[in-house]
Amino acid sequence: MGRKPKFPPEIKIDCVERILQGKASRHSMAKELGAHKKTIQEWIAKYKGIGPSAFYAEHRNMDYDAATKKAAVEAYLAGNVSQLEVVEKYALSSPSVLAKWVAKYNAHEELKPTSGGFLMSTRKTRSTTQSERIEIVSYCLANNRNYAETAIKYDVTYQNVYQWVKKYEALGEPGLEDRRGKKPGDAAPRTPEEEMKARIAKLEAQNRILQMENDLLKKVEELSRNKRFR
Repeated sequence: MGRKPKFPPEIKIDCVERILQGKASRHSMAKELGAHKKTIQEWIAKYKGIGPSAFYAEHRNMDYDAATKKAAVEAYLAGNVSQLEVVEKYALSSPSVLAKWVAKYNAHEELKPTSGGFLMSTRKTRSTTQSERIEIVSYCLANNRNYAETAIKYDVTYQNVYQWVKKYEALGEPGLEDRRGKKPGDAAPRTPEEEMKARIAKLEAQNRILQMENDLLKKVEELSRNKRFR
């Protein structure tokens, strides 16, 4: 059996875009390129999930958290979507990644957060405002939690979208506030745990002030004693 032909990224992208634009069918492109129809379908899933960057060689490891793995596996095992539809929705690098997770899940092995595939390094975390994050989450929820499509549309990472949705569902709009660099107690608490942390931080601050005042009084008393004995 001969070796399978390798196709440059430009050919894959052109093939997928022609199909998505209705200019060609999967069958016709498979015949034209001498590729298997399943291969064409995988290209389409990758393109929809990650974008054109999925076909380039310059890549970094893409991390998938345990929750994403579990959600992808359970969506596939539910039988309502195909393997390629899951690859597209969860922005997986290939069906083989999903197959490995399913095998582990069925063997009752823990789906740990690991590096699970490859993705172009061009998509990086960018700065967003809270109003942008609210819009992004609203779009994702309105479109059947399609994290990958949302990430591409708003030029953010898949993990950004996934985490923002989780925070929004747990805490509402306050969950999307950027609290990096803020000390506990500087912002209004959103949960009982945060309220407790804020109270502890406040007490610790009060204790530090009292300690400073006590140290200052001791210093003053020491200076006064020294003056008396001169």
